[in-house]
Amino acid sequence: MKPNYINIRTNGNNRQCNNTMKAAIRFCINQEIKFLYIKKQKLNEQLYRLHLNCANYWNKSWPHIQDHLEQRLQKKTEDPHSRLNRKIDNLMDKQRNKTKLRHTTQPHNFYKHTVNLTNITFMKEELNVLNLGLQHSVEKPLRTYWLNLITETENAIKLPDHRLQNAFRIMATNILKQIYNSNNSVKIIHKCHQYILNKIKHKITAGNAMLAQSDKGRTTVIIYKRDYDKGTHIPNIK
Repeated sequence: MKPNYINIRTNGNNRQCNNTMKAAIRFCINQEIKFLYIKKQKLNEQLYRLHLNCANYWNKSWPHIQDHLEQRLQKKTEDPHSRLNRKIDNLMDKQRNKTKLRHTTQPHNFYKHTVNLTNITFMKEELNVLNLGLQHSVEKPLRTYWLNLITETENAIKLPDHRLQNAFRIMATNILKQIYNSNNSVKIIHKCHQYILNKIKHKITAGNAMLAQSDKGRTTVIIYKRDYDKGTHIPNIK
């Protein structure tokens, strides 16, 4: 479920938009968790210094005062914790009910991803790439955008208050390290997709065909150029 403080919208209801929305929500939640951990660490440091100052000021009386304060704090924190536990239980119940409704509803007839109106034969891996849709873009190698990514990240970090910049810089550094470390797998995926796309392009060019999009459903249609030039209607295929 999306928290109320995350306000993200995408234009569209297709699979790519939903995946983008889920990734953006997951990224915002992860950043919020990291920021809260940093804030917790700062508060723990302040609390530690206060404990030392109180111990120096009250000497032997401080352990008794500390026990009394901890008892009172425990009583005050019990109610908020119980309320939070009830909220978590309610959210879990709602999630279970939604899952049950999703499984009990009637199956939806989705549009086909790719429809071949030619005699050209495509392999399974080629069809998997075609099923990604005409709007799918193959991820570029890291070296083509790494410098711009670092520059834009640093410019974005300078926008908030200077007191928060160090925390955001630490989180951005960890994310950039993850992107850099995962570069090898991206290289392999990029080369595979590029190789398969070249094979698809060669087959379509040799067969004097082309790729088009259906009127509805964002279905990729493979059709001969002569049929397309004649004004052959591309059906709304389910």
